[in-house]
Amino acid sequence: METETEMCLSGFLKIAEDAGIPPFTLALAYIHNRKFADIVIAGARTESQLNALVKSMDTDIPEELLTKLDACSAPLLKAVGGNPDMYRKESRVRY
Repeated sequence: METETEMCLSGFLKIAEDAGIPPFTLALAYIHNRKFADIVIAGARTESQLNALVKSMDTDIPEELLTKLDACSAPLLKAVGGNPDMYRKESRVRY
C-alpha cells in the first residue's frame, strides 16, 4: 500500500500544479466533494491557514479535474479494500 500511497500523492501534486490550485485547497475541496466523506475536519494555527481552509470550502472543482483525481486515487482506494476509512472496518486494520 506504500507504493499506491506514494503514486497517489505524486499524481495529486501534479494535478494541483497543472490546475494552478494550491494542494491544500485542492485536497480539502476534493474530500468535501466526495460521497465517502460526511465531514471535513481540518485545523488552522494561523489566520492565513484559516483563510485558506475557508477558501477551500468555496472552491468548485470542475468535473474534468474530479475525474483526474478519482483516477489518481483509484489504485490506493483498491489497496484499502474500497473503503477509505479504516475505522469503518470490523477489524480496523487495512492491511
